[in-house]
Amino acid sequence: MFAIRTRFDFPKRLIGQARMFLRARSGNVAVLFSIGVPVFLLAGGGAVDYMRTVTAKSSLQALADGAALAGAQSLRLANSNATTVTQTVSGYVSSRTGGMGGTVASTTNLLSNNTIVSVQLTQTVPTIVAKAVGYGPVNITAKAQAKNAGNTLPLCVVGLDPSQSSTVSVDVATINAQGCQILSDATATDSVSR
Repeated sequence: MFAIRTRFDFPKRLIGQARMFLRARSGNVAVLFSIGVPVFLLAGGGAVDYMRTVTAKSSLQALADGAALAGAQSLRLANSNATTVTQTVSGYVSSRTGGMGGTVASTTNLLSNNTIVSVQLTQTVPTIVAKAVGYGPVNITAKAQAKNAGNTLPLCVVGLDPSQSSTVSVDVATINAQGCQILSDATATDSVSR
């Protein structure tokens, strides 16, 4: 005997097959595992990239703070100007970027009639996992300002040896330092003598 099928049997069979597929439980662990593993790897790698960026930002901010303080200290010297302050900041940054893994660009400005040093540092942080999905390196920026507080007179003479008693001593000559400070790093009472 032959069974005659109508054209309306096909959708019913398709729906029945779909129901059987959805009820089936064999192999679902493999499917979930194959879908879940890449998602977890991307999430974990994204967390690693994020922590690297946060750590680099923190290090860059500490470097900017120190560079601004170094620039403000250089303002105390009698011959300081925008060029010497910029050189001081650049020297500070370059001497401390060895372990930061990348080039750090610095911009230095003097504000408020050359009493405030403003420093902006920029660094490119490479990504590891985000790079694989097309998200390239991250640019981070840190800004800091420092002002020379206290005595505003510039330093003209500085004695640097803290272990000597007379780091600045004048016997025969005289020092004419009007409007300047004479400073000694020594703690002895006769560190500046004449």
